[in-house]
Amino acid sequence: MAEPRITSQQRRIVHERARFTILDRTAFREHFTWSEDFTMLLGITPKGRATVDALDMNHEGIVNLRRLLHEAGAHPPAEPGEASR
Repeated sequence: MAEPRITSQQRRIVHERARFTILDRTAFREHFTWSEDFTMLLGITPKGRATVDALDMNHEGIVNLRRLLHEAGAHPPAEPGEASR
């Protein structure tokens, strides 16, 4: 695992369980997006990037799992009110 980057400004991270529920997709979209192939979670704000880095949200195992789930049509999760993909 890479050494944490030291910055001149401390960043707050987003606690995924407390912050993002099935009903709170707006908060998710505010801080994160998916890579083009839906395997990598990308932080689009300083808080989102800090969260992805601090929680190692793109380690090899989870990226492989997301790839398999996407191929099976189960990832990314559908938005509320949408049919499964």
